[in-house]
Amino acid sequence: MERHRLEKLVDYCRPAQRTLKAILTGELLRQRGQERVLSRDGFLYSPGSHPVLLVAHLDTVHQKTPTAFYIDTTNSPDGDLWCKEGIGGDDRCGVFMIMELINELDCHVLFTEDEETGGRGAIQFSNSDIKPDVQFIVEFDRQGNSDAVFYDCDNPEFTAFVEKYGFNRREGTFSDISYIAPALGIGAVNLSSGYYHAHSQQEIIRIADVESIIERASRLLSNVGTKYEYMEREYLDWEWETELCLDDWLYGNRNSDVQCPRCGAILGDTTFLDYCPCCYTELVVQCNSCGYRVNFSDCVLIRGFMYCVYCLE
Repeated sequence: MERHRLEKLVDYCRPAQRTLKAILTGELLRQRGQERVLSRDGFLYSPGSHPVLLVAHLDTVHQKTPTAFYIDTTNSPDGDLWCKEGIGGDDRCGVFMIMELINELDCHVLFTEDEETGGRGAIQFSNSDIKPDVQFIVEFDRQGNSDAVFYDCDNPEFTAFVEKYGFNRREGTFSDISYIAPALGIGAVNLSSGYYHAHSQQEIIRIADVESIIERASRLLSNVGTKYEYMEREYLDWEWETELCLDDWLYGNRNSDVQCPRCGAILGDTTFLDYCPCCYTELVVQCNSCGYRVNFSDCVLIRGFMYCVYCLE
């Protein structure tokens, strides 16, 4: 990554949410003009001529302002960017990617506030009178380099379209498009944006992945011509049970003599778990999304797969 672009990424990681909103407002005004920049409570929006809406959020979970930034080349030749306070790649990477992409594609842009505390900005936008005429929505707010999360949008044609560009469907629980996509009735996806170890002081931004995603996203965004509608996902009974009723399985009553192999406790009537709830929370399992081994208590079972809390956002 060229030095001036790396400095721009770092500059987006420094300020608090309100300050970053003011910075971006100024940049969009200079680039697009006053008539195309709308700053409201909860969000910053700029319409475009290219029929795609790009979304990222301005807040991070970190409380301290980053001071010194470092590049570690141990795991990547191009380097991993980090700082001791927590770098906030979630979602300053998304902000950087959008500002890079609109240099070549005049997309609609939406920057939201307070995603990390419930999506207040996304709710404000969804309830507003702004209804951009776009063919699909792309949010950059997912960790890693190849994830594509559609949440409750279940349009097979849109999923196949996104996966053509090196992204793989993954599960997730919430992001801003969870509100925006159904409100607009438009298909939406949350793509990886190159950060790892979200919501921790060990968070890093892998520079090579940021560059790769921008290149793939540019090709994806350029391929317009089909409008993908928002199709609500229909859950089968067992999927709802898997996502919402894990406690029933954990604390069921088996009325048999099957015991936990670790502590000897009677397991109850569920056939889904091999250990008692207490022992299960102390086990280490592998996340089916990122591959990291984490405590069972930091995972969620969705549709038969285990996902760590860092992948489910």
